[in-house]
Amino acid sequence: MAIVLLDTSVARRRGELEAFVRRFLVIPYDYELARVWARVCVEAEAQGRPFETGDAWIAATAVHRRLTLLAHDRDFKDRSVSGLTLLCFLP
Repeated sequence: MAIVLLDTSVARRRGELEAFVRRFLVIPYDYELARVWARVCVEAEAQGRPFETGDAWIAATAVHRRLTLLAHDRDFKDRSVSGLTLLCFLP
C-alpha cells in the first residue's frame, strides 16, 4: 500500500486503493501491540512453528484487542498462542 500511496505514476490506482481500504477498520500499531507481536513470535518459534510476519501481526492484534480471530488459513490451524481465541475453519 505504501508504494501505491507514494508513487505519483499510479494516481488512479491510489484512489481505488484508498476507497477499498476505507471499507475496513484499520488498526494502527503502537508500542504495546509491538510488544505483543514480539511475544507471539517468540512463543510460536519456541513451539517450532514460527509465524510469517503478517500472520504474527494478525494474531498479535487479536490478542492485544481481545478479539476472537476467525481464520481459514492453514498457518493458524492447531495453533496455541497465549491470550488468543482462535476459530479456524479448516478440516
